[in-house]
Amino acid sequence: MLKRILFLGHKPIGEKCFNYLLQKQVKTYETFNICTVVTNFDKANWWKSNKIYKTADRLGISCISNKTRATKEILESIEKYKINTIISAQSPQILEPEVLHAVSYFAFNLHNAKLPDYRGQNTTSHAILNGDKTYTTTLHWIADAVDSGNIIDEITINITENDTAKSLYLKSQEKSFELFKKLLDYLIEDNIPVGKKIDTAGKMYGRNDLNQHRLIKNISEISTKGRAFYFPPFEPAYLLHKNKKFYVLPQDFLNENI
Repeated sequence: MLKRILFLGHKPIGEKCFNYLLQKQVKTYETFNICTVVTNFDKANWWKSNKIYKTADRLGISCISNKTRATKEILESIEKYKINTIISAQSPQILEPEVLHAVSYFAFNLHNAKLPDYRGQNTTSHAILNGDKTYTTTLHWIADAVDSGNIIDEITINITENDTAKSLYLKSQEKSFELFKKLLDYLIEDNIPVGKKIDTAGKMYGRNDLNQHRLIKNISEISTKGRAFYFPPFEPAYLLHKNKKFYVLPQDFLNENI
């Protein structure tokens, strides 16, 4: 069956997955047809890129901005292009039930964290703050509730005592890409695993939940928070002295900037 795809992509991993999907489309033209992408149009982001939009626009692929929730535009695109498959790679776009219903819930998401323990955002920072020894990236079906669909596959890596939020993010992104490649193989074979049901609530981490932890209140927190908040260009962990902030950075920061 030809998969007429709505691709939602964001951040460096979304760009990498989109490029790989384009390659697969050329090699397996009877399997994949990217009809529409939902992505950022500008470069006003921490990774300073809009490669998905630029590439899709150049190739004549329909584009929808992910700046706001675009349910109406997505539904119109599904109807216009007879889209039957949704693939999301680190997209901030929340899909409404009517969107999922329009493709008979044939929709998949790459979530760079363990479900259901780490729903939401900034998960590498929270994992370090929580003292976790491992980190998991997840491929799952998309369901009505955010990050709640059956888990198709996952890959787990170790968190070392030297890992920062940034280094853990980079390592986990490689594993996320491995899962994305497996998803395309499943789609080519028309054999998507039903997956494992999520039967616990887990925890949701909101966009601003990190802010309450950034201040270092005692000496024992320096190492953990220094690593958990090291992710340039975002604000690092800090100490307060006479109402002034003194930022705490791990040694890796010096190594990268010498």
